[in-house]
Amino acid sequence: MEAILYLLFPLLLPARRRLGPVVTLAVIVVPAVAAGLLWPGWSTGARATGCTLEMAPLFTLGMLAAGIVTGSERVRRLPWLGLSALAAAPVLTLIVLHDSVWTISRYYWLDLATGPAIALFLVALATRRPARLIRLQQSSPLVALGGFSYSLYLIHMPIVALISTLLIAPHTGPGLTGFTITVTLALPVCLAASRLFAVHFETPFRDAGSTRRGAFSATNSAYADTGDIPADSRPSPGRSCARPRQLRRVAHRADWPGPGVARPHRGQADGT
Repeated sequence: MEAILYLLFPLLLPARRRLGPVVTLAVIVVPAVAAGLLWPGWSTGARATGCTLEMAPLFTLGMLAAGIVTGSERVRRLPWLGLSALAAAPVLTLIVLHDSVWTISRYYWLDLATGPAIALFLVALATRRPARLIRLQQSSPLVALGGFSYSLYLIHMPIVALISTLLIAPHTGPGLTGFTITVTLALPVCLAASRLFAVHFETPFRDAGSTRRGAFSATNSAYADTGDIPADSRPSPGRSCARPRQLRRVAHRADWPGPGVARPHRGQADGT
């Protein structure tokens, strides 16, 4: 389901611009809630497999929360961290009052219920308030964790499922004891495995993308400074002699001294 969301995510951006945040969220949330009510198996089944439809509203909430970066100062000054705590309080109260078996069987609805609290927390981080929270976020352990957090997101589920299903459940059964042992064993294994995964896959891929973007930016800067086209971009026999549109724009900017200076007429530039 999450792979499908990655493919559909670009459609949410124009929907946000055309329909607004409320309508966009409603278009995604209403079908998810209706599906959970009409097909209870989705809301009570194991979440490691199957269709995790509740992720669609969570992705949408994250996208809408990112809009705070363009919000007004009045909106940015709202107590977003306190609002996040208020939104999380009812959900946490239900989890504390019930056992882990009740919680696991209702992941679908709990995911939907915790979505607003997490979105508000992300908004608080984006507005950099309060300062104490930002200092904690910038601490060395959390910065290091952020370096491979995407790898942790990608591979933690199979590790937790294997440890819980093969090692813990046969000996303890469901309950708080099994949950505690699972967390104690799975947490360090997930961190170590994610770090190794990031070193061999995520970081090289990310660095390669940064290198390509840096090389492209440096090449464009060179075009702007000289107005020339490198040899590998010049037309070869059988190819059109016209410059690519981007290079024509860059070369055109290179002939202009800068803002505040009038462009010379063609005759003046040629000295005629």
